[in-house]
Amino acid sequence: MSKEVISLGTSTKPSPRGNSGRIWREVERNVARCDPNYLLLSNILPEGGDFDREFFALLVDGDHVGRASAAFNKNLEDVGFIEDFMVREDQKDFVDPLIERCLSVLKDKGVKEVMVKGSSLPALQMEGYGEVPPYGCPNNPSWYVDLFERNGFLKTGEWTFFNLKLPEISKDDARKFEETLDHLGIKLRPLKVRDPKDIMAFNDLMYETNAQPYMNINPMRDKKISRFSLFIGSMIMHFRKMKTFVGIDKNGEMVLFMGYFPDFNRAMVPLNAAWKRSLDPQEKGSVLSNLYHSLKVPFAIRRVRTCRELGVGLKVPTHSPSTNYSSSYSEACRDIGVGSAEGASGDIMIADLLNYFIYLIKKDGYKEITAGALISANVRMQDLSNFIGEYAGAIPAFRYASFTYNFKDEEEA
Repeated sequence: MSKEVISLGTSTKPSPRGNSGRIWREVERNVARCDPNYLLLSNILPEGGDFDREFFALLVDGDHVGRASAAFNKNLEDVGFIEDFMVREDQKDFVDPLIERCLSVLKDKGVKEVMVKGSSLPALQMEGYGEVPPYGCPNNPSWYVDLFERNGFLKTGEWTFFNLKLPEISKDDARKFEETLDHLGIKLRPLKVRDPKDIMAFNDLMYETNAQPYMNINPMRDKKISRFSLFIGSMIMHFRKMKTFVGIDKNGEMVLFMGYFPDFNRAMVPLNAAWKRSLDPQEKGSVLSNLYHSLKVPFAIRRVRTCRELGVGLKVPTHSPSTNYSSSYSEACRDIGVGSAEGASGDIMIADLLNYFIYLIKKDGYKEITAGALISANVRMQDLSNFIGEYAGAIPAFRYASFTYNFKDEEEA
């Protein structure tokens, strides 16, 4: 039996183009044919960010059975990522050279550690595979964990996503947060999605608060945004029901945001079923049938009653940064000024903020939210865990863990 790892070239994009792109997609089709729980488009990586990527495919007896990319973020020089990893289960015993090749490339880049990244989250799924995963989270069989652990990766963090049936929040409870903002001189309003200054301030706030650390967000202070692109973006956000609210302080500075959107993976279910049928020549539907299922997706988005949180970001500090998780990634973030605010303040109660957040979501017609125990680096995790625990409708549904390979450990060995 012959096995070989081939390079599919380099790019700043999340996936290769041309003939290399064809091979890349062929691996996905091979994996999907052998896995009834595979969900189309569930591990899409976001565009953007200052990345260099090299793509690899695993060949066993001439068949493309696995793939991965070695990703280097120029803004985080000490950390590399193995992204978009997948392999057929019947070929998992031959996958080690693929992982080793990615590690070798990233070591040559000078990184200190490497993290496994699926979709927007630097983690692997440990529980919940077979259910529709939360949008933006990895969707992989639990045995992927064994593949990386046997190659020297260690678990460095773990969190659980909850399906939470939204409780009724009274106007009086919601008003507590509004009163706190009034006391601080902060006005809450919808994000002006067609205003370049508002969009730039929002992007910079997400960057500065580290609210979405793995979403490839870069500051936009020196960039120009065309009003035409903002118009198109606003139409897409409206059609996809993406809502964002921002807080403006007395000096006109954006210091807070909260946002949510439909769980798009729920809307992808009918298209995924049609795509899986197209992989089987005996059940392959007509072109019109596949087109029909594709056209159903935008309308399905409007009917989804489960949402995901875009996040909650605060420049108003709520506590001193936590030191219980230290890695090169965290250090790199701090070095470039990204992370939770220094200092402590009791002005904003996290329970009041979350009550208000749920009040807005419920008011918008949603019945359930899929949320994780990690919203922002400057929201105390114990407060959030206690808040979730108050509701009997909170059901742990998905468990994820981050896995890290440290080259320092390799040198010491």
